[in-house]
Amino acid sequence: RDWAVIRSARRKRGQEDKDVDTELLRNAILRRRLELPNEAWLPARRELASEQDMSPERFDLTYPWAADHWRVCKKPAVLTSSSLLPHLMNGPSIVIGVLLSALILQTVAIGRPSLWLDEAASVEVAKTAWPSFLQAISKDSNQVLYYLLLRVWIQLFGDSEAASRSLSVIFSVATIPSLYLFAKRLFDTRIAVLSILFFCANCLTVRYAQEARSYSLLTFFTVNSWLFFTKTIDLKSPTNVLGYIITTAIGPYVHLFAIFTIPAQLLSLMAGGKRDAHWRRIFLYMLLSTIACSPIVLLIIK
Repeated sequence: RDWAVIRSARRKRGQEDKDVDTELLRNAILRRRLELPNEAWLPARRELASEQDMSPERFDLTYPWAADHWRVCKKPAVLTSSSLLPHLMNGPSIVIGVLLSALILQTVAIGRPSLWLDEAASVEVAKTAWPSFLQAISKDSNQVLYYLLLRVWIQLFGDSEAASRSLSVIFSVATIPSLYLFAKRLFDTRIAVLSILFFCANCLTVRYAQEARSYSLLTFFTVNSWLFFTKTIDLKSPTNVLGYIITTAIGPYVHLFAIFTIPAQLLSLMAGGKRDAHWRRIFLYMLLSTIACSPIVLLIIK
């Protein structure tokens, strides 16, 4: 349709350019091949030929490169690894599949074995009365946000091994869509799919998803911090800026190791070599995130 409209407009102006029209027709054919199933290619060929006021055979003689495309549709459609892969790489569907797979992998035998020392300490801190709880986190402020969330979780679902560990499963599974979007922004859909597949199948991912500790929560906020960081670089919007500051500032409240996120992002920004007003704006967001998380960092160090 685009080619027909442009051709009509050019003819009205008395302009003829066979090379330009041929290129437009080539793009139209390629676009239709991507959009149409096998059985619809031949009707599309006849339609394009009629737009040229030609028979299909004459069309093939005039545009031999187009005839090669149409010969493909005469072959029976066979699902091979190369033809099936683009369909399997459909982003939303495969993300849902990986989410379900991760949920199954991370919940199998989640109640076995019993809680080990660090897990038992987390559950014990989360179960204590408020005065004892506040006293405990004042002495050991690392993972304070995880203790708060685990406290609410235990009150809702109990303190069994499976219930205590299931909070980590939730955040581990929730990391997958963010990781997919992050990898897709940096590379493409295939790399994004491979990233979440490797993340889902990684033995350490499964292990820490089945542990009543803050590591899955730390991964969730770190990945989302990088996701909003790349979004903020590409597009300045209040949502991206707020998302970046929140996810980056919350990280150290989950685990002290999250403080390394900001220096890593700063190094990646400096590696780009472009220092202008845009660069200074990103640096300001990093500074605000650092200020927001500084209380917990100073408390832990103290």
